[in-house]
Amino acid sequence: MAIIEALVDSKDGALITELADRLSIDKSMVLRIVSGLEQAGYVSRDKRTGTCHLTLKVVALAYRHVGFLEVHDLSLPTLNKLAAATGELVELAIVENGSMVFVAKVEGGSELSALRVISGVGQPVRLHTMSAGKVWLAGLPESEALGLAVKQGLSPRTPHSITDVIQMQRELAEVRERGYALNIEEDSLGVSAVAAPVTVRGVVVGAVVVAAPSSRATRSRLEEMTPQVQKAAEELAQIWPIDRALTMQPRHG
Repeated sequence: MAIIEALVDSKDGALITELADRLSIDKSMVLRIVSGLEQAGYVSRDKRTGTCHLTLKVVALAYRHVGFLEVHDLSLPTLNKLAAATGELVELAIVENGSMVFVAKVEGGSELSALRVISGVGQPVRLHTMSAGKVWLAGLPESEALGLAVKQGLSPRTPHSITDVIQMQRELAEVRERGYALNIEEDSLGVSAVAAPVTVRGVVVGAVVVAAPSSRATRSRLEEMTPQVQKAAEELAQIWPIDRALTMQPRHG
């Protein structure tokens, strides 16, 4: 998986030696793994240059998995409606196996400025800096929530990021009281967001997010949009597959 992830981040592909250096893995081991992936159809190697690339089979596999979850297709009408109403980028993140990941996004109709909000489906949610992560953590027992945040790391993304447990504890208390979370340039300078939890049977299974350049998404505007975001989250909770809700619950060990 480390090799696949490295190739995902390599827009122009990578050589075996580059992968070995980047991952600190023996070159012969990388070659064997890549050869196996190539035989399985997940990697292709340029015969002339030796550069390795991921094939569309990897993309197809990811989409097949998202389709299996059912959440992606079920959520699109609600996400489209929210994007049209706000004119901003709308995202859906889900909880699975003790982590959170973005699975869908819809671009709003607003003309974006030179500063664009970048969103990647399949990317993990940074729990301490992103509004989606905060609403999930706020729905968990405090000790578990703080443990997950610390495990992922509290390194700063911007000067506005939360970087210690006490700050995180206070922030999560506010999120619980408000019922939504804000990210005011905490994950990326110039970008702010608001998120509301998708709650099924008392468990936060996902989050609906509206994100936009901070020039438009002031705190007051984010709070004005919050009822729309919460309504979308409630709509998704009504149609959320119950079996998915059960499997998304965090595992207690």
